[in-house]
Amino acid sequence: MAPLPAGQSPATYCAELEQAQGSRLQQDVNLLSGAASPQPKAADNLFTFLAMRLDQSFNKLGCGSLGLANDVSISVNGIGVAVAACFANPVEPITKGPGNPMAGTRVCPATAGS
Repeated sequence: MAPLPAGQSPATYCAELEQAQGSRLQQDVNLLSGAASPQPKAADNLFTFLAMRLDQSFNKLGCGSLGLANDVSISVNGIGVAVAACFANPVEPITKGPGNPMAGTRVCPATAGS
């Protein structure tokens, strides 16, 4: 990763990452849910794939150690494929469709099955 822009702290970067990406994913949920995942063994569609990557980025960058809470949680099925994404700060979709089936859920429940 390139160095942060001058004057931006790691905490600010992490907070902006969570807010901007989490909001955008939720706004475009209807487009993203209908698209194939680039890694079908990791996530069942593009929405869950991008939400999973946001969750992983937060954790790998150590954002939690900066006093920030991870706004996205992921549920996986019995073989470890991401199948649901929940957000602590819900945002309404701007694209037509049913929206995130987990909207309004702050933490995804464990998902059983294959």
